[in-house]
Amino acid sequence: MGMKDSSTLQQAVRSAAALVEQGMVIGLGSGPAAALVINCIGGLCRKGKLKDISAIPSSIISEDNIRSWGIPVSSFKDHPRVDITLDGACELDGHLNLIKTEGTFLQEKILAQASRKNVYIVSGKAISDKLGTLCKIPVEVAPFARETAQAYLENLGAVVNLRTNVIAKAFRTVHHNLILDAEFGPLNDPAGLAQKLADHAGIVSHGMFLGLATDVFVAEDAGVRYMRKEG
Repeated sequence: MGMKDSSTLQQAVRSAAALVEQGMVIGLGSGPAAALVINCIGGLCRKGKLKDISAIPSSIISEDNIRSWGIPVSSFKDHPRVDITLDGACELDGHLNLIKTEGTFLQEKILAQASRKNVYIVSGKAISDKLGTLCKIPVEVAPFARETAQAYLENLGAVVNLRTNVIAKAFRTVHHNLILDAEFGPLNDPAGLAQKLADHAGIVSHGMFLGLATDVFVAEDAGVRYMRKEG
């Protein structure tokens, strides 16, 4: 299922955008699904169906898209608490834990933790029984810690590769950090792994989003499946 042309994906995007209400402060992620959400919300604003919203973007690309629709861009300085964040994900398990692999996952996690509600749009092909089945886990590290962090991840059982850009140079995040893509395979204890990563100096963040998603719209061939966090 392609992110650009799936009719059910467009339905999922519209369903997610429908959760945005007048006057809200919204967080917006990066990547293909987030771009579709921005375009959908922008269209609603342009038609006058959605008013008085402001957005906090996770990347310069998203910010440029938001501004192109005339949506006011805000920041945590003005709005430390966000009403709703909308984004995509690369893998999702049955507990609504997910993995994001875009190089902006740190900013997206900051947005998610600051949000009252976190809504994700995913392809049906992104569903797995255990995180790590479909995706490597991206780990953002300080450049000084590249070698020690890689050795630590390998000791935990991962196959590790330094992420590079199109000219084969090390990819740098907006914070000038590096990303190590760590392949662990299916995880029996993602929370345990997350704690081990958090305990290691030099590791800034990782792409596992555990316990953050509140609503998920899954674009499947048969239609859109809605999943919601219990409790």
